[in-house]
Amino acid sequence: MDSGVGETIIRAILTGKSTISGGVGKIELDIHGYARDYSIKPSIGIGTIILNGKKCVSDETYGDGDYSIKIDGGIGEISIKTK
Repeated sequence: MDSGVGETIIRAILTGKSTISGGVGKIELDIHGYARDYSIKPSIGIGTIILNGKKCVSDETYGDGDYSIKIDGGIGEISIKTK
C-alpha cells in the first residue's frame, strides 16, 4: 500500500509479506492477530512510527513472526496496533 496525502485507516489480518509506504499524513494500522505472528521493520522519515504505544527506531526489526511487514514512514505519524 502506498499512501499519498491524508489519513489512512487499515484494520485487517495481514499474511505473507506486506509493504506500507506513508506519504504526508497519518496512517493507523490495526493488525488482527498476535504480535508474535509478525516481523515489523520500520524505516522512519521525518515523522514517527508508534508500535503498541512505543516509539520505533528506524531499521530495527520488531518481532520474529512469519508475517513480515516493511513500513516506510514519510511525514506524519504511523500508529500500529496488534491485537
